Amino acid sequence: MRPSWLIAAALCLSGNLASAAFGAPSCRTSPNLVGACFTLHGRLFVSTAAGRFHLADAGSGRILDVLGREAWRDTDVLPAAVDALLAPSRSKIEVEGDYLVCPFDRTHLGRTQAVCIEDASHLIARGR
Repeated sequence: MRPSWLIAAALCLSGNLASAAFGAPSCRTSPNLVGACFTLHGRLFVSTAAGRFHLADAGSGRILDVLGREAWRDTDVLPAAVDALLAPSRSKIEVEGDYLVCPFDRTHLGRTQAVCIEDASHLIARGR
């Protein structure tokens, strides 16, 4: 008979290996989504007052509040390509491009919509 701790350790190890094989969590698979992901052209910037990321939709002018992949503010908020462009000085740079975003809440007049960024392309960094 094998010790129960050995079986538990083997199960944990196999679970960690399986999750590593699938990569980081994705916005598209978050259980917190309220609708389908969509693409928009806009500019990402850091709010100097709160230090949070926002995305201004070029088509409608609305502002989206960017959250992490699991619907909270964490360190895994931006795709690597966007993060690299912001690295020199987050508060003085904005990144324009095409963003694939997934909604965490519905659109309400006069309120920002919470989204996460699944992917970004055609990126251009500009000073603010």
